[in-house]
Amino acid sequence: METVRFLLCFLMMSTLSVEKLHRESILCDLHCDTLLRIGKNEDLKTARGHINLPKLKEGGVKCQVFACLVDPKCKNYLKSTLHLIDTFYNQLDKFNGEIQPAKKSGDIENIAKDGKIAAVLGIEGGHTVEGDLAILRTFHKLGIRLLTITWNNSNKIATSCWSKPDRGLLPFGKKVIREMNRLGIVIDVSHASKKTVLDIAKISAHPIVASHSCAYTLREHPRNLSDEEIIAIANTDGVIGINFSSKFLSNKKATVEAIVDHIDYIKKLVGTKHIALGSDFDGIKDPVSGVEDASKFPEITKRLVARGYNEEEIKSILGGNFIRVFNKVCK
Repeated sequence: METVRFLLCFLMMSTLSVEKLHRESILCDLHCDTLLRIGKNEDLKTARGHINLPKLKEGGVKCQVFACLVDPKCKNYLKSTLHLIDTFYNQLDKFNGEIQPAKKSGDIENIAKDGKIAAVLGIEGGHTVEGDLAILRTFHKLGIRLLTITWNNSNKIATSCWSKPDRGLLPFGKKVIREMNRLGIVIDVSHASKKTVLDIAKISAHPIVASHSCAYTLREHPRNLSDEEIIAIANTDGVIGINFSSKFLSNKKATVEAIVDHIDYIKKLVGTKHIALGSDFDGIKDPVSGVEDASKFPEITKRLVARGYNEEEIKSILGGNFIRVFNKVCK
């Protein structure tokens, strides 16, 4: 049986150029923490972590979401977030010929068409809003286009996946969701509790995403999504970005096959139009073997082809699904 499968995969791969397919796709990575690495001795070109400009180019990444993450123990959320936003724009100014900000519908495709990398600016953790919608509106004016509602901590918006009891979306949180819908900020429910995810899916007028999460049924971890949550996200026309951390994919050191196992599972549950990639690079210490950094993204495309995914499905998983959500939300 394995021999037959191998021969079929070989024939398929010989008729469909994996490299050509990968390069033609607008590959979007829904989450990284690279901004935290950028300092006096490193920039987007020289960063020594999972992501830098040479690695993004080698991996065929056309759109990268950069998260601003501020430690909840920090004394000044707003000032710390502004420093990260400043770092983002300083880097884009420095490497303007290679990477540019995407803020509205069509930007990702247009920037990719120009041969550059689209950069989407996000915030990881709604505690940075400090319970004030004016701050949320200001973040939008500064270019924030994705907000991860909670991090590992609960906040005035909602409870995180680590919280007991699970109170879900709080009264102020309902105002935040409606304002994000109005402004055009993508709602990200990774790190959120189950009740928070289900509450947001019910009231959001726009698609929502889980930018860097996996399937709980395959790997029982608090950060992963139950079938009910996956279906709720899909019902908003949203997407789940598969995280590349071994601990979220498997109970042992995982390989690239584990990423595709979670893709297979979600496909069977809700279809390929609700699947994306959210590496969590520079925020994880245990990336899967085979995709150790951004230069190795083509390995995922190879595995998808080998498992019988067609060209349309692969292009949608690699980036088309997120672009659909981004264009619908960020008008």
